[in-house]
Amino acid sequence: MDKSDFDTLDANKLREACQWLNSLPIYMFTGELTLQLLRFSYDCDNLDNADRSVRAVLNYQASLIAPLEPELFIDYVKRVYKGPVPDEIADFFGDHSLQ
Repeated sequence: MDKSDFDTLDANKLREACQWLNSLPIYMFTGELTLQLLRFSYDCDNLDNADRSVRAVLNYQASLIAPLEPELFIDYVKRVYKGPVPDEIADFFGDHSLQ
């Protein structure tokens, strides 16, 4: 990524996305998951809903024997964010209306 890639980003959106990302336990994430979460949060219209979605998946993941692969983690996050909530996550929480 060169400087011109950064020049096309909205500085305020990037700042908000980074601030939000720093509120998560990123020390637990792989570099790939951190990158995917940053991209996801930058593209989101509602960081509060994004935050709830990510934290729901984090809680679900904590019930598993092994961590989710980054691609599956972010897929779950997007599905919780946009709906419908994946059945396995809804069943874990006992609620299909997590958004």
